[in-house]
Amino acid sequence: MHIELEQTPGRIETFYGKSGGADMTTVPNPEVIRNYFANVKIELLAARYSERLREDWGRNGIRTSYNRLYFFIGGEGWLNIDGELYYPRPGQMFILPAEAPLTFATVSANSFNKHWCHFQAKVGDFHLFKLLKLPYCIQVADMDYMKRLFERLEQAYRESGDIAAPLKFKSIFLEILTYYVEHTPPQSVRLSPSPVNNREYQILKYIEEHLGESLTLERLASAFNYNPNYFIRYFKSLFHISPNQYIVKTRIEKAKKLLLSSDCSLERISETVGMERVYFSKVFKQLTTFSPSEYRSKNNMKLYKV
Repeated sequence: MHIELEQTPGRIETFYGKSGGADMTTVPNPEVIRNYFANVKIELLAARYSERLREDWGRNGIRTSYNRLYFFIGGEGWLNIDGELYYPRPGQMFILPAEAPLTFATVSANSFNKHWCHFQAKVGDFHLFKLLKLPYCIQVADMDYMKRLFERLEQAYRESGDIAAPLKFKSIFLEILTYYVEHTPPQSVRLSPSPVNNREYQILKYIEEHLGESLTLERLASAFNYNPNYFIRYFKSLFHISPNQYIVKTRIEKAKKLLLSSDCSLERISETVGMERVYFSKVFKQLTTFSPSEYRSKNNMKLYKV
C-alpha cells in the first residue's frame, strides 16, 4: 500500500505530539485526573503480537471508535496521529486515541514487528483520552519487562473463555497503562479543553479558593447557577462523592499540610480551613485516627529522624 504524505520540516519524530500543545487546559487539577483514573472502565477488544507486518500494511486518515496501543520491537515505518508524524523506534510505545485521525504505512520490506492491542477506556460515556491528553509516545526503558507484560496480556486474550480472563486482562493492562502514565512528564498529562472538564475544574477551584469560608450547598449551587438538588446529583456524577464530603476531605488534607509545614496553633489552622475548633479535632481524628496534635508530633518526629 502506498500513501503519499507531505513531510513538514520540524514535525518528523516529534516526541510528544499535540498533547503538549496550547489547545489544552494549562493547569490540570490532580483531583479530577485521579477521579478519571479511579473510575475508568476498560474493555479488551484484541491483543496480539505481529512478527512481521505485510509490506503493504497501512491506512489513510482512518478514525476508529476504539483506542490502539502499539509497542514496537523492530522494523521500519511511520505513523501520523492527528497531524503529528513519527518514525517509531524499538522500545517506543504509542497510545492512539479513539476518533483521532490516523495514517500509517511501512517504508521498506523491513516492516514493523510489534505488540499491540485494541481497547475501550471510558469514564461514563466519555472516552478517557478525550477527557485527558497524554503524549502519544513514550520510550520504554526496560523492554524485557514490557514484552513480558504484553505476552501475558495476549495470553489472557487467547484464554478469553476462562472465567477469570476479564480480571487477568484488566490487571495486566492497568499495569501497562500505569507504566505509561508514570513515565510521562507530569506537566504533559493534561485535561482536555472540553466544557465538561472546564466546569469540573472551575468547581474544584472555587472550593479551594473559598475553603476558609462557609461553603454551604446553596452557595456552591448558586455560584454555578444550579438548583441545589441538581448540584448534588451533578457533583456526585463527576466525583463520586457528595459536595460536603469532598469539602471536609479537602479541609482535612489542607490542615495536615499546615500542621507539618507551620507552627500555627490548632485554633488558627481550624480557622484557616473553615472549621470550628472542636468539630475540626473530631473530624480530623475520624479521618486519620490521630488528633491534630498527635499527627503533628508523630510526623515531625519522623522528619527529624530522617
